[in-house]
Amino acid sequence: MLEINKPTNLTKLSTFLETLNNQPISHIGYCGQDAEEIKYTILHEFSDLDLEHSFAVASELDTIKGALGFDIDEEERTIEVWGPFVLESEQYKEIADAMWKHLVSKLPFEIKTFEFFVGKENFRTREYIRETGGVETGQHLILTAKKESFCSKSTEVVEYDHSFKESFEALHTVTFPETYYNSSEILSRLDKHNRLMVVGDGNKKIKGYVYVEAEPSFNDGTIEYIAVSTEYQKQGVGTQLLQAALQYLFSYESITEITLSVSSGNDEAIGLYKSCGFDLKSELVAYRK
Repeated sequence: MLEINKPTNLTKLSTFLETLNNQPISHIGYCGQDAEEIKYTILHEFSDLDLEHSFAVASELDTIKGALGFDIDEEERTIEVWGPFVLESEQYKEIADAMWKHLVSKLPFEIKTFEFFVGKENFRTREYIRETGGVETGQHLILTAKKESFCSKSTEVVEYDHSFKESFEALHTVTFPETYYNSSEILSRLDKHNRLMVVGDGNKKIKGYVYVEAEPSFNDGTIEYIAVSTEYQKQGVGTQLLQAALQYLFSYESITEITLSVSSGNDEAIGLYKSCGFDLKSELVAYRK
């Protein structure tokens, strides 16, 4: 008999998610594809609420059949959904419905929006989201660059300091009005691995910035945000920022591949990334309900 419960064995759950998320037919964006990294994220970075309110596991005879995660932003009252993940051999809708009903019943407050980022070839999940009221909001490309093909170049990029705060906050807000990290959250995340780099104009204002996160213990580096002020676009500022980001991330011996996400309709940005050595890895479809 199918049972729906909170996770009791995170190693087992993370291995299950790794297996399914490495298959295009069940891939979910931004969930991770390495079991140890997935486990770390669930333990330390996933959701503002505890696991009882944020994860459901469907199992039968101690075998995991499905999993569903709610990455809850308590302040914004929004959720980024991991899944539903269901084994290909199982009845998708039946298990997805059971997990969804279970988790929604645990929510202590009303949610404004549910966000999904689903692999383009994950047709079962895409159909399920549409059938349950989800609306497509866009498509994203996941691009990667490899250390073996990177050639370092000199730039005018410098490390962020407090004198750039006002200029950085203004540019980030206007460029990314609805995003997962606001400017204050980015600044709070800065540490020995997470770096914010800028190109200044000589008057304590910035022409552009790039924010990167490195997780060398997981061989992982990501370019989270890059933006150039309108008045300085098409002057090579974006190329310099990308070069500096790659140079920093590839300085870690364990990091050999860098990923970033870009809207599929942003031709100018895609051209910039490809000119700096990025290639297409996968495509995601975004939904909201």
